[in-house]
Amino acid sequence: VQGRIVWGSGNLFEGKLQTIFGTQQPKLNQAGEQTKQYGFGLAVPKAELADPVRGAIWSTMHEQAYTLYPSRQIPPSFAMKYKDGDGVDDKGSPFSSREGYANCLVFALTTNIPIRWFRWENGNVQVADGIKIGDYVEAQVMVKAHAAMGQGKAGLYLNPLAVRLV
Repeated sequence: VQGRIVWGSGNLFEGKLQTIFGTQQPKLNQAGEQTKQYGFGLAVPKAELADPVRGAIWSTMHEQAYTLYPSRQIPPSFAMKYKDGDGVDDKGSPFSSREGYANCLVFALTTNIPIRWFRWENGNVQVADGIKIGDYVEAQVMVKAHAAMGQGKAGLYLNPLAVRLV
């Protein structure tokens, strides 16, 4: 999916140390090390999502959700992992006042694995280290539905696997 990076989870390349939701306690992996989250918000123009090829993420997200809800009725509490850039946040402020949000859906692409960032240069793949918020990129995304776990609700994982600077 192609779009513009509008926010990052900590440093795009180094990630952000995670804490247990609602506490300041570190979230640990099986080895006892504090986990990191890597991720960013990708703003995709709504008009792009109508295109069957460029908007494939939208249909893929719904098809994954339907694996949990074969009736094809997705409950409102299901975490689809996007914000409508023309909507309002939980404090009533319009998302459209944020740079890059207007007329877009902003997908939350996150993972616990470092993201592979690259660019094409003279016909060759180059590792990219200068990508920043505001840049346009194309992301390879793994979409997977998950049932409710613990206190969390059912939703989608939108995991970025690789990102190319456009």
